[in-house]
Amino acid sequence: MARKSIRSHGKKPSKRLDQVVDDTKGIANLFFFFLTDTSKDIKMIIRHLLEMLTHKNVSGHGRDQALNLLIRNVPRKDLGIRDNTKSLDAIDFGLKKILKVGGQFPELPNCLPLTENTCLTASILLNKLYDDLRCDEERATFRKICEEYITWTLLPLALHGTDVGKIKASHALAKIAAISDPEIAFPGERIYEVVRPLVSLLNTERDGIQNYEALMSLTNISAKSEKLRQKIIKEKALPEIECYMFEEHDQIRQAATECMCNMVVCKEVQERFVAEGNDRMKLLVLLCGEDDVKVQLAAAGAVAMLTASQKELCHKLTRVTVQWLEILQRLCMHDNVEIQHRGLVIVFNLMEADKEIAKKLIESEMLEILTVISKLENNVKHQDAINMARECLTKAMDYSLIKPTS
Repeated sequence: MARKSIRSHGKKPSKRLDQVVDDTKGIANLFFFFLTDTSKDIKMIIRHLLEMLTHKNVSGHGRDQALNLLIRNVPRKDLGIRDNTKSLDAIDFGLKKILKVGGQFPELPNCLPLTENTCLTASILLNKLYDDLRCDEERATFRKICEEYITWTLLPLALHGTDVGKIKASHALAKIAAISDPEIAFPGERIYEVVRPLVSLLNTERDGIQNYEALMSLTNISAKSEKLRQKIIKEKALPEIECYMFEEHDQIRQAATECMCNMVVCKEVQERFVAEGNDRMKLLVLLCGEDDVKVQLAAAGAVAMLTASQKELCHKLTRVTVQWLEILQRLCMHDNVEIQHRGLVIVFNLMEADKEIAKKLIESEMLEILTVISKLENNVKHQDAINMARECLTKAMDYSLIKPTS
């Protein structure tokens, strides 16, 4: 017979939630009990906190306090300790409640009271409980509970509900996928079914927060596998993602660029950048010159992968804007070591693709930039950048553009 829960539920918790729903007194009392750590009461306190998560009389602040108490006191602080009973009990009794909180959307009249941090805090608890599991059987049960919740509540509504229901359920899925590990939140084949509702939110008729959270969700999903990236392509998301890269809203533009950074590893996406008569490469290069560090990081990552994939894109980069060399120099001198490294990877890709491009780079201030970086003392933080600068100079020597120095 299939196992229905991780652990037996034991004695049912008290139904007198009125003793704990007072945010100030109730949670303070529960915190006191946790501090005194009376083992007889711990299980009851955990269950009271889990009951509070979906109780309509608990305020958003009180819900956050309950979630934080669970985060601090349920998962093991030391994984060397074998006993993870508290997490197992919390999953058996409260996993669906945590999922319900994480999938709330304030627009509906029956939404639980929330703060701006509630959904994120619920996601943190979800991930910490999963990390506290000790064996495949426990993890399988966790994923199964998540799948039953997603399968029987949000997905049917997102795919087959009314127009309003589809939007609300799709947004709830986006909220979960934007701040959780999608493979935990949507186990097995469910993760592929989630893509279509998320893509449906990439629509100018949807509001900005729905656009943003859908893009963040697709970014997380696209990082998982080629099969999932192909599913995103199949659902015709690429034109919408590209459109949002032009968005004036900083966070939406950032999320779209980060998503594209994951998608450019696909051959189909690369061909869209190779094709003539579009400004896709120009946009990415210009985004590399933005002041927003997250946008720069994502755009530089995308350009680095594109220029590594096809020589034709290296040539195209030098034609799309007269600012290309200036932008590239700024990347290579950036204070953020990740951005600097990506800039140097782009330089190496360009030099390897064509000697004439390499000559143009070496005849510019880029030679001085590469030389300064290559002469830095070896250190862990900057080592990738240092090594890449040295590879660029080696390539220049191979082309006889510079001479070896002592």
